[in-house]
Amino acid sequence: MTDPNVDFGTVMTGGATTTYLVEFENANGVVQEVTGAAASGHTIVFSEDVSALVSAADKYRVRAAATIASVFGATNSAGLKPGYSGPTDCDVLFVPNANGTTTRYYYDADNTTWATVAPNVPVNAAQIPLVYLDGLLIYANASPSITVSGEVKTKAVSAVAVSGYNYLGTVYPVGATLDTVFGANTASVIHPGYSGPTDCDIIYVPTDSVGTFARYYYDADNTTWATVSPNVPVNGTTIPLPSGVVYFNAKGAINLKNNPPAFYSGL
Repeated sequence: MTDPNVDFGTVMTGGATTTYLVEFENANGVVQEVTGAAASGHTIVFSEDVSALVSAADKYRVRAAATIASVFGATNSAGLKPGYSGPTDCDVLFVPNANGTTTRYYYDADNTTWATVAPNVPVNAAQIPLVYLDGLLIYANASPSITVSGEVKTKAVSAVAVSGYNYLGTVYPVGATLDTVFGANTASVIHPGYSGPTDCDIIYVPTDSVGTFARYYYDADNTTWATVSPNVPVNGTTIPLPSGVVYFNAKGAINLKNNPPAFYSGL
């Protein structure tokens, strides 16, 4: 992306390793994740070709991603249960990576630093991005009460879903359902099933039972959402999505579009 009116080197001041989000304000809502190293002068280099999804007339914004330090505090001001020189009996953050896996972090109270679980090494929490399009998992040994504030997105967003499992943030805090986020048709579900959940994308929705998920796919033959097992149709408008879901992408990397509930247009 090139903008002759902006010197990204002076705008993106966090350094080469700081993660930024480039958000396009168009119908597709494309969001690209880049580091400061991707910017030079008037140009930002994206990791994928988004030319079919954006135009030169689209407005955009560039902002630094939240981090473990900015959300939970450089010294764990959020009050997660810490470990003491090791990740025993403590709360653990599972932060998604670009390859569909997660890295685990905990707060080490002995050494007053955040650290990875395996291997147990300290990290700079200000350099560990928490991208709002990702679903952050917290393994809680205690019962922490965490409040996160920020801007409510009112338009669609599109981000890359890699092949395999993707931990997604639902983005929309109220009113999100299978239908509103992924569509009552196959517009957002790139790989549907056909009368069965074979070779298709599957959405894992957390249930009230800790560690369990309800699984859904889009049945293109019968034009309905359905459960995976048993394979029965459901009304997508009645399936609420919590703050995070797991999206299994059955094939190659895709741009996955999340849509807001209709009433967000009035916010």
